[in-house]
Amino acid sequence: MVYAGIDVGKGWLDLALLSLGGQEEGAGKGGATGKQGLKESGESEKLRGSKDSESLNRSRKKSKKGDVIEHYRFNNDPPGRESLVKLLLTRRPSQVVLEASGIYHLPLLALLLDVVLHLTRHHLLGERR
Repeated sequence: MVYAGIDVGKGWLDLALLSLGGQEEGAGKGGATGKQGLKESGESEKLRGSKDSESLNRSRKKSKKGDVIEHYRFNNDPPGRESLVKLLLTRRPSQVVLEASGIYHLPLLALLLDVVLHLTRHHLLGERR
């Protein structure tokens, strides 16, 4: 089972994927994501995407229980948001939690509402009061 969490900033989107027991949904043979090219132990690598979204980074860690945690960083611009949504569509997480910060999450929220069934919008300001 895969869960996704998205931290939204003005210039970037951080996506964390948690695969319980190392099961990586949507990453079967010939899948667009999964174990291919991901480094263990939290090492990160620079990826080449579109010209507008070249600062995409990713890393992968495996816990002692066998859970896999992957981290991706996308630019918070139209190409970066599209790349994030495409990755979510290939991984098919059971739940997506979107951290809402100011207005910076709104363009991504609009995209996600069209494609993700189980979306939770979490606003940290509400937790602080």
